[in-house]
Amino acid sequence: MRIGIMGLGRIGAFHAETLAGLDGVDSLVSPTRWLHEHRPVRLDEVRK
Repeated sequence: MRIGIMGLGRIGAFHAETLAGLDGVDSLVSPTRWLHEHRPVRLDEVRK
């Protein structure tokens, strides 16, 4: 499953970590500061 997240501030980062830990989640996608730079976030970037 691919999930989109808006914002990776303190709360968004918490949600990203929670989602990354779920079975079946293959990737998280979040826009960077500039919307034209959308890129997939690798799960190993989020998982600790």
